[in-house]
Amino acid sequence: MFFLLCYFVPIFIMSLVAHHEPRYISPCLVPLVLAYHSKFTWKGGKKLLFVGFVVGNVLGGVLFGVLHQGGVVPSLLHLHNLVHQKQSTETVHITYFHTYIPPGHLLGINGNQTANQNFRMSHKVTNDRVEPQVHLHDLAGAPTTVLFDKLRILYQEKQASNNTHVYIVSPSSLHSIFSKHETDMKIVLQEVFFPHLSMEDPPRVQDIVHTRLDELNTLLEELRLMFGLNLYEVL
Repeated sequence: MFFLLCYFVPIFIMSLVAHHEPRYISPCLVPLVLAYHSKFTWKGGKKLLFVGFVVGNVLGGVLFGVLHQGGVVPSLLHLHNLVHQKQSTETVHITYFHTYIPPGHLLGINGNQTANQNFRMSHKVTNDRVEPQVHLHDLAGAPTTVLFDKLRILYQEKQASNNTHVYIVSPSSLHSIFSKHETDMKIVLQEVFFPHLSMEDPPRVQDIVHTRLDELNTLLEELRLMFGLNLYEVL
């Protein structure tokens, strides 16, 4: 009973916290094993435990090693190529929304980097005159209103100068906020980086259940659009 309480009580407490991740409750596995290890004494019990161990680790490896926030690095590498195609007189704003902190050095921009974790501030990368000026904004898990307040400011800058480019990187599961926004901005989907899974913004269950199965290409495309990281450009 003691070990069971050591398992369920921490999980209950962690469930009350606004932001929590599975790895935070990993230590709870120890009392769970201690509570039930004697149940695996029957014939085949150890084999079942071994299979469960292997399957659990494989699934966990795929989930957290491949899917979870998996599109952040590929998106930065793509933007790296995109940025280096710009002229030195151009300015590029890149806004990451509802993702992990994007490592700015992957953009391959020369110069100093300053980081601020407050989503109302921005990461800035200053460059020499050979390259365009790049501003990397990390909005983390900010509300949608904060995102569009930021975009309106950048859009005004873009309207004032034809040399300004504005990009947004956001999970595919949030695509509706860009396709149904009520602003004067034209937000166009440019790329989808697959796979990517945001635990904070998972795809809706009804979207997965109602995925059409008539054609394999259609199924794969819809899964790609649900489990991806989208790159948008404000035009």
